Amino acid sequence: MQILNVWTLCIGKFLHGIFVTVCHMAATKMLNETVPVFMWGRVGVVVQTMMAFGYMLVMGMGMGLPTDDYNPALSNAKNDMAKLADQEDTFWRFMYIFPCFLNIWMLFNMLVFIKEDSIMFNLSKDDDESALRLIDKVYHKDEDRNEILQALKG
Repeated sequence: MQILNVWTLCIGKFLHGIFVTVCHMAATKMLNETVPVFMWGRVGVVVQTMMAFGYMLVMGMGMGLPTDDYNPALSNAKNDMAKLADQEDTFWRFMYIFPCFLNIWMLFNMLVFIKEDSIMFNLSKDDDESALRLIDKVYHKDEDRNEILQALKG
């Protein structure tokens, strides 16, 4: 079955790899910019935990499906019907492509709804005003925004 769809599998895995890499890097950078330094140890595992939860969710989608009893070594009417059911099953394609749809949806939301650049990107461009605006959005109002800005620059 995979020989007939090898290019679909290759393209899906390639896109999935790109999106997962972007998600890992973006989520890690977002944690570094938004979480106070003293909390990094406690919050640092969140990215991997959520990614693992997503993988378990996708892999768990195939559980509970009816299974057919096709055995290539046998030849009888019941086995031939199981072979036909096995050939008509296309749910595995959905399991391969579903993570890509989730990642495309997430990137779309990031591009449409999160219109600012990150705090660190603004600091690398020496745009302190934009960085301060984002610090006001991200951090608690009681925290000193200039102190946070200096800590991020240092």
